[in-house]
Amino acid sequence: MNRATYKYITVLFLCFSFFANAQNGTSTYSKIVLDKLNPAQLTHLAQHDIYIDHFKERGNNQIEIVLADYELAILNEIGIPFRVRTKDVLKKYNEEVKNLDGSFVLDCGLTNFTTGSMNGYHTYEDVVAQITLMENLFTEIVDVNIVGQSIEGRNIYSVKISDNVNT
Repeated sequence: MNRATYKYITVLFLCFSFFANAQNGTSTYSKIVLDKLNPAQLTHLAQHDIYIDHFKERGNNQIEIVLADYELAILNEIGIPFRVRTKDVLKKYNEEVKNLDGSFVLDCGLTNFTTGSMNGYHTYEDVVAQITLMENLFTEIVDVNIVGQSIEGRNIYSVKISDNVNT
C-alpha cells in the first residue's frame, strides 16, 4: 500500500473512533434553565456547534433545555449563565422506571397489553411487531397498509380493525 492509502485508513479509523466514542454514551446530559437568548448569543453558540433548537419555554423569559456536559462547559467558557435542574437526565429516567412492572397499564383498566422493551415504552420495532402479529392472527378483521414514510425513512402504517375490512 502506498502512503496515501495509509493516511486514508488512519483518517477513517480516527473518524470511526470519534463517532463510536460519541455513540458510547460517555456524555452526561443535564436539564438546565437559562434566560432566552438573543440572536447574537444564538449565533455565538452555533459557532461552537451548540444549536438551541429543542427547548421548553418557561415563565420569566426563560427556556429549559437538555445539553451534554461538554456543551455546558462551553456555556461556562463563553459566559452564558444557566441553572442545572437535573444533573444526569438518563440516570434520573432510569431510576424512575427501574421498578416498572406494567401495573400502570392495568391501573387504567386495560388488559392484554404489555409494557414495551424500552423501560416500559414501546419502540418503533415493538409497534411494528404488534401490528404484524395482529394482521397475521386476525386476517378477517385487521387490514394493514403502509401509507408513507417518516423523515427518518421508517414506514408509517394505517391499521383498520373492522368486521368488514374490505369496505
